[in-house]
Amino acid sequence: METIGIVLLVIAAAALSAGIAYYARRKRSKRRAALEALAVEMRWSFSPDGDDTLASMMAGFRLFAHGHTKRFTNLMRGRGEASNMALFDYAYTIGGGKEKHTFRQTVLSLNVGGRPLPRFCLRPEHVWDKVEAFFGHKDINFDMHPEFSKKYSLRGDDEYQIQKLFTGGLIQFVEGAPGISMEGEGSTLILYRNRKLAKSEDVRAFIEMGTRLAALLPR
Repeated sequence: METIGIVLLVIAAAALSAGIAYYARRKRSKRRAALEALAVEMRWSFSPDGDDTLASMMAGFRLFAHGHTKRFTNLMRGRGEASNMALFDYAYTIGGGKEKHTFRQTVLSLNVGGRPLPRFCLRPEHVWDKVEAFFGHKDINFDMHPEFSKKYSLRGDDEYQIQKLFTGGLIQFVEGAPGISMEGEGSTLILYRNRKLAKSEDVRAFIEMGTRLAALLPR
């Protein structure tokens, strides 16, 4: 009887695992279909498995330096009012075996042109940032915007150019988009909420947010 019980437990566990995998595939398939339909509606291109250029274009940004088994999916490309844009889902994995964790987020990339952006990384501040600051990793702050400086970690090598970039309008934009992270370098800026996929019904609003952001950047 004990052997039969073990066999039944193994079968139940296998069935549960298969059910979870099926649900995950179905959810991914529905998301892909919804984003493809949105791309068609917006007259943007759609590549379900990304393309050969995307990984190399994103390689210099901090977000893409973490983990392994990196995947770019559901790539939409098009033209916004102020910039060329690309929106995609990005996943990466850390650890392995039982300690393996995969994180996913939706990323909006803007090719803003104009003058080059200074290299910077902005994200909501957390405890670890304070630890890094203690060891000399400087956070760029704004005396006129103490709440912004308190809530966000902003770092980069050229403090003067970064402070010029972050005008009052851009700071207000960030404060009005809770949880947003942003990185810039050269003519490219990326926008995302760390480890969060945008719901398919919220993607259009995310793209519109990028359009507003591009309009705020100095030319």
